[in-house]
Amino acid sequence: IRNEDNFSNLATTWFDIQYNEFAYNLFSERLKICIDANKTENDIFDWIKVNIQGITENKTFYIPFFTKLPNILDEKNTKYSGSTIIIPCFDSEKISKYSIFPIRRINWQVPTALYVSEKMKLAIQKEKFNNIVTNSFCYFLFKYCNN
Repeated sequence: IRNEDNFSNLATTWFDIQYNEFAYNLFSERLKICIDANKTENDIFDWIKVNIQGITENKTFYIPFFTKLPNILDEKNTKYSGSTIIIPCFDSEKISKYSIFPIRRINWQVPTALYVSEKMKLAIQKEKFNNIVTNSFCYFLFKYCNN
């Protein structure tokens, strides 16, 4: 960088999922509202409010914080390496009660990836969030379950 370079015209680009160095799911208020409107009564999580300071403005984002790990695995068919889940297999009857949930891993309370139901996936697609890929596989955060 040369001393005469002027960065004063830079702007912060805000997304519905704001990327960050900690890999937390920082969701926009709009995405939070969509998730809240489509979750079930069995989805047990809170929101952590986070203020992000941009170059020219500040924004509020939300991190889902799960307080209970749902019992959704088909233990017989889930693949493990020791106690670590390699390939989860979900019990279709159990996951039908949920619309969004983490998988049992270290730091599941604040997961870096989430599973969502087909209903939640469709709600997210309908809203056309600005940086969420919502085809059969999402390359950013969400993995979809067919329930």
